[in-house]
Amino acid sequence: IINKEEGIESKSHLFDLLKFELLNSSEDLIAKLNEWSLVPKLIDSGIIDKDDREYFNDLLGSEDEPFSVYAWSAVPKLLETGVISKEEIIENKSVFIDLLTSVYIQILTTRYGHLTFDAWSAVPKLIEAGIISKEEIIENKSFFIYLLVLGFSDPYLSSSEVDFAEYSKNQLLMLSAWHIVSKLIETGILRQEEVKKVKSSFIEILSSHDYVARLDAWSLVPELIDSGIIDKKDAIDYKNYFIELFLTLEDFTIKIKAQYILPKLIELGIIEEDFDVN
Repeated sequence: IINKEEGIESKSHLFDLLKFELLNSSEDLIAKLNEWSLVPKLIDSGIIDKDDREYFNDLLGSEDEPFSVYAWSAVPKLLETGVISKEEIIENKSVFIDLLTSVYIQILTTRYGHLTFDAWSAVPKLIEAGIISKEEIIENKSFFIYLLVLGFSDPYLSSSEVDFAEYSKNQLLMLSAWHIVSKLIETGILRQEEVKKVKSSFIEILSSHDYVARLDAWSLVPELIDSGIIDKKDAIDYKNYFIELFLTLEDFTIKIKAQYILPKLIELGIIEEDFDVN
């Protein structure tokens, strides 16, 4: 355990660790993501402060997408604590807009494919903070809608080029987008009608052979019904695939997580009240 003063003295080493330049594997990438997850806590503790303004300003304007996305994801906290000013952030907002669109075509083949999703996840808070306007995002929303159907109507890859592992990865990436659909509708960026047009790509994941993806999709069902994106009948038609998570799997982790979802599905009338998980 170190104190604040020791942390401040050592933070230059932290900034070196945050760099993506020396990535050699997916394990390296996970390590970097874990390190970046510490940034908000270090801001709250005062270890990262106004003295680091130049470092983060450079990252916000960086053409290196991994650097830039994670810097932008920290913007609400950086702004809230006064590490950098609103005016400084706005100067670089064109870089953020580019992040929403620049890697979407290569998203199935790049190891940084998730970065587009992380950029879109930051959108509601950046609008709320007055960094970007709703109109600027609406102009680019077609790129987000593409993410909702990733792997199902992709014009750049044929079915023969995508094996099962790749297909499963695509489903999990797609779900990252579906997790923020309701928020983007709430903020007026998306219209319910345009999302409903592509709901079949989500519904298909309710029966995914990847049980992690299937479970994640079912966790979103109550929210998407509440948002009017899918109907209760859509879920009822696929309910046997949810029940299968209890009856045929030996993975207790999946079963335990499914039990947390079950009460809401019963409340919605999708699963019968007398359903026995055993």
